[in-house]
Amino acid sequence: MKIAKENNQKVYNYILEKFENSIYTSKRGNITFKKNVYKANVKIKLQNNISLLLRNYEEDFINLKLEEQVKILVEILKLLQAKNEGVDLSLFSLAKKAGITKFNKNINDIEEIILINQSISGLFETQVNLKEV
Repeated sequence: MKIAKENNQKVYNYILEKFENSIYTSKRGNITFKKNVYKANVKIKLQNNISLLLRNYEEDFINLKLEEQVKILVEILKLLQAKNEGVDLSLFSLAKKAGITKFNKNINDIEEIILINQSISGLFETQVNLKEV
C-alpha cells in the first residue's frame, strides 16, 4: 500500500471503527486540549471516550500534511497497546501526553477481581482472585 492521504484516511477510519466497535469501545483517557475560546487560549482537561475524540478531529486529520497524518496514525496506534504512556496529539492541539488511562485503586466495591497469568503458548493458566489474597 502506497502512503497517500486517501490511504491514511482509510487507516484512520479503520482505527476509529476499532475504537467504536470492539473491546476498545469503553477506552477512555485523560485529554488536555487547548482551544481558542472567545479569543483566549483555554486549557481544558476532560476524561473522554477516545472514539468520540477521534471522530471530532477527523476533519482536522484530513487537513494535515501527509507526514503529519503519518505521525498522528502512529500515535493513535499506541493507544491500542497495553502500555499506558500517553500519546502525542499536539498536531490536533491536544496534549503531548494524551490518552493516559487511570484506574481506581479502590477494589472494595468490586465483587471479584481476577488476575490471570497465562503462558506464552496459552496452554497453561493460573487465576488468582485478588479479593481473597
